[in-house]
Amino acid sequence: MKRMLVYIILLLSLTVNVFNIFAQGKQDIGDIETRQIVVMEGDTLWGIAQKNMDDDSDIRDYIYQIQELNAMDGANLIPGETIMVPSAQ
Repeated sequence: MKRMLVYIILLLSLTVNVFNIFAQGKQDIGDIETRQIVVMEGDTLWGIAQKNMDDDSDIRDYIYQIQELNAMDGANLIPGETIMVPSAQ
């Protein structure tokens, strides 16, 4: 019985640790200041990121933030649509 309790505690501990490892990789975008831009013909997420991000930022992280802010599954943009981008800080 004690052995079973030890296994359960170890399993719960392992589960919590794995969850924390994955949670650390995600960014919390709830408190990011944003602004809206209108997508123009030929715009890409990469190009929008280059125009709007800080010099210190990682472009991949900035693109990820744009995708999260706009609930985007991919990188498809439609000319004329308005999207939110993180404001440069």
